[in-house]
This record gives sequence, structure tokens and C-alpha cells, in this order.
Amino acid sequence: MQDYSYSRFCKLALSVSTLKSKTNLKTKLMKPKWNEFIILPPHFRILGIVLFGFVFLNKKSKSFKQGELTVLLNHERIHIRQQLELLILPFFILYVTEWLILLIKYKNRNLAYLNISFEKEAYANASNLNYLSNRNPYAWVRYWSKTKM
Repeated sequence: MQDYSYSRFCKLALSVSTLKSKTNLKTKLMKPKWNEFIILPPHFRILGIVLFGFVFLNKKSKSFKQGELTVLLNHERIHIRQQLELLILPFFILYVTEWLILLIKYKNRNLAYLNISFEKEAYANASNLNYLSNRNPYAWVRYWSKTKM
């Protein structure tokens, strides 16, 4: 059985490749940078996590197609920008607080996770490879009150 997050990234990666083929864009695919490491054990449910500006990817990501890895890295880079805006520690405080409130509201860990404003922004824009260059500061605030996924 595939992880829910993995299937979500596959769909986003497919939308990137479809967009590129429809528009004939020659977008440069993302590759891991100096602060992105593939070290999380494959049995972890998470595919990637950003901690203090460093991206840690699951070893499963080594088998991803290039489009899937590109979407995953863009998703995590959006989180890097969010953390930098809030000077890192307040980001984690808000993230955990929002998740706990949503967990009480939905009584479902995955639904609570998917409705965190930071995750909504990252998932909504993971396949837009130009998003970070056009993103307004504190853009995650717009996702705070949007309805559940």
C-alpha cells in the first residue's frame, strides 16, 4: 500500500509534466542542493522534512522519477521560505499549535496535517516551479481560513 503523501506527490508531478508538455516549457528540473539530504529511513511515513533550513528526504525518494523529486523539493523549499519568514522557531510553534487545533477539530491526523495553512500553501504550489520567485511574504496566511481539502 502506498503512502498517501507519495500518491499526492505523484499526482502533482504528473501535473508538472502535463503542464510542460502542453506549454512546451523547458523548465529546468530541480536537483538536490547542498542543504538537502536523503537520509530518512524508508519506513518513515514522511517523504521530506525541513528542519532549520535543511531538507531531509526519505530514502524512498531515490527511486522517484525526476518530476516527482522536483515537486517534492519545491514543496520543501516553500517550507524553507515559510520558516525563514517566521525566524524558524515561531514557525514550529505555529505549525504544531495549528496541527493540534485541527486534530481536535477533525479527529484525524492526516486531515489535520493537510489543513495546516503552511501545508496548504506548499501542496497548492508544489507543482508551480516559479512560485517562490513570485511569492509574496507571509502568503501562507491566505490559506489559514480556506476550507478543508
